[in-house]
Amino acid sequence: MDADYRPDIARDMYDKDKASQGLGIRIMELAPGKAVLEMKVTNEMLNGLQTAHGGLLFAFADAAMAFATNQRENPAFAIHAEIDFLKPVLRDTVLTATATFAAEAGRTTVVDVRVEAGLDHDLVAMFRGRTRTVPSKRPGA
Repeated sequence: MDADYRPDIARDMYDKDKASQGLGIRIMELAPGKAVLEMKVTNEMLNGLQTAHGGLLFAFADAAMAFATNQRENPAFAIHAEIDFLKPVLRDTVLTATATFAAEAGRTTVVDVRVEAGLDHDLVAMFRGRTRTVPSKRPGA
């Protein structure tokens, strides 16, 4: 895995990712088979119960999977994902999403993402997704 590792690809993808930028998502760490992101829950992210909207937590975890799997020449696209919401998340909470490879087989990668809250790393959601690489060069590569 390390020989093909190109974190610059994920950083370039982030620079073009208006959705992640719009949610205030920041890349904290990239490593082979891993990405760590951070996002602060703002007032605009709250649902009617005044907790973080589940769809936005899903988008946060999905972004972590995307940056973990897109550190190689061929682009990886999500083909399946699910999330378990374990605890409600309140406004101003700083979240960390840590995506790690659980398994790889051919062009398919299974990724686990832990979404944790605050400095005590309270587990608030677990996400598992699958990506498939497409054997093609990235634009501009």
